[in-house]
Amino acid sequence: MPLSEKPISQPVSQDEKHQQGIQRFQERQFEEAARLIGEALLGTETSERWNDWATAVLSCGRPSEAEKGFRRALEMDPQNSEAAINLGVFLVGLERDADAVPFLERGIAGADARVDAKTDKDQRAQLVALLADCRSRQVQNSKLILDTPSARSALRVPSPRKRIVFTGDILRPMPDGTPHQALNIQWIADLLRYPVSMAADAELDVHLWEAGKGSIDGPHFYELNGSAVSPENWGKLFDAREISLSSAEYLGTFFEDSVVVGFELPDVMIRLFQARGIPYLDLFIHPVRYLDDLFFGIRTNVAEMFAVLTRYALPEEMFHMQAGIHKATMGRMPPLDIPPNTCLFVGQTPMDKSLLADGSFLSVENFAEQIQQITRSSEKVYFKPHPYGSDEEQVMKILGEAGQAEITRANVYHLLAQKNVQEVFGISSSVLYEAEYFGKKITHLSKKRLSLYGPQRTSFDPWTYVPVFDAFHNPHFWSELLGSVCAVKQCPDLKPAPKSSRLRTTLQAFWGYNFLDTEILLHNIKGMGGFDFGGAVPIPVPAPVETVVLEQTTEPVQNAPTVQDPPPSVPEQNAQKKREIVEENRNGTSSPGIFFQAYIYGGSGYADESQNVALGLARRQLPVQLHPLVFQS
Repeated sequence: MPLSEKPISQPVSQDEKHQQGIQRFQERQFEEAARLIGEALLGTETSERWNDWATAVLSCGRPSEAEKGFRRALEMDPQNSEAAINLGVFLVGLERDADAVPFLERGIAGADARVDAKTDKDQRAQLVALLADCRSRQVQNSKLILDTPSARSALRVPSPRKRIVFTGDILRPMPDGTPHQALNIQWIADLLRYPVSMAADAELDVHLWEAGKGSIDGPHFYELNGSAVSPENWGKLFDAREISLSSAEYLGTFFEDSVVVGFELPDVMIRLFQARGIPYLDLFIHPVRYLDDLFFGIRTNVAEMFAVLTRYALPEEMFHMQAGIHKATMGRMPPLDIPPNTCLFVGQTPMDKSLLADGSFLSVENFAEQIQQITRSSEKVYFKPHPYGSDEEQVMKILGEAGQAEITRANVYHLLAQKNVQEVFGISSSVLYEAEYFGKKITHLSKKRLSLYGPQRTSFDPWTYVPVFDAFHNPHFWSELLGSVCAVKQCPDLKPAPKSSRLRTTLQAFWGYNFLDTEILLHNIKGMGGFDFGGAVPIPVPAPVETVVLEQTTEPVQNAPTVQDPPPSVPEQNAQKKREIVEENRNGTSSPGIFFQAYIYGGSGYADESQNVALGLARRQLPVQLHPLVFQS
């Protein structure tokens, strides 16, 4: 055949070599695929060819070359989402999460731009899961350590703060993920705003968990800290010694250059404020709740403010004196039928924050052996359940295995006044702090105790609560207290007229005190007919209905008449209401309850806590699926 008649071989184009390389890759001939795509690159560089070549050499086991190829592809075209995805997944495989995050984010953005295709929807879902997992690991490896020696030292405030922020446990969620403490935070702000504003030359603000309103976004904080919003995760967070740097930075920015006035702040926020040099005053309802009114325990990280608080401190002798008054009052009532050498076990709500230890909630099962040991040494044990507790069956099973046990619905203060009740024990109930002043032996099963100012604890400690009765209503108190941390103004010394249960009423929480004070009882039964309030002076049926008249009597208490039936003019439905209130007052479980529904108060940890059990706290976590390398064609 003449040379001119021989077929002329056509040169293979760069595009053809690229396509042949893809074909070889699909046939799992990775080295040949890398060679062919590499030859195509020698002719013309494109972002697409660099991405495919890097994918091929990675399959050949040459990761350093692959990383260079992916990065070169993105240099040539930053919008190449496939190259971004491949590089991100590659870096995750090398455990370089911090480097991988921006490339995965870029890949998700590219998937969003092409969301019409089903494959892109699936790809995006996988990428989002991988990115979340990557961020979670990042968070775990980037922590702010809060439990340091400086956490217990006094804070120096070099310059006056120009802002005061009211807040509280903004991180606590309800079972449905909504904020738990918004009502309490607004309550403390409303209660104290006016006296503080008269005293402080500073802007006043309130910070709540309110997503979308320019305030603190609880779910975002939890996400930054690598967890989901749930009461369980709040329990882990409450006393945390470390949190992620990103969540600490996010939360801290809301309180910078301010003085914080908080209600029941979680320990993690206390530690964060200390670490970031933020002065605070943290108020909570003091566990001694049988005085003429509730009062606050207040702690601070500023020594000068602590010194002012101690000048207003309620003397512990007052606790003993008032307990004696109540014992004398109840000593004139018929005694409860309680045998000698009896113990009283006091219950709590299942998610009481005082039950938290090492990130989980303690229960009676944690102390079964100790509970049974105390029970065996007693003639009898009475169990006083919390009005909104849910552990009666569990407690009675443990108590019953060790001795004679019985549930009691009697008022807790009536029980503490009984001489045959010789020991009171529980996990961490506030009743344990009160029982001591009634002369009872007490046993705290939990090792965690409140640090309360008193004769044995007088030196500065940012964790110690100082008892302050009603001075917080007075602007002059705030002028003295805030003088070391912000500019203060001349203000009047306004002392409210003495009145029992002022704070109880505004808080709508009575904790059994209604058994001790007739003023509360009269408030409860207004317009409902009279009733016998525990064996003392009877209240006759009023006429007209809106008036309540007390009848004086010299009859001995034991001969006091019993509850009178309402006259026919009182509707039967009101009579039923009256009977309900009588029973509640005898049991010590009512607030101004039926009328004002005080049980909805969130801070007492009552009704809303019982819902936690009913609704359940489980949060299902879906497994993370790694996104496979994307081979671009």
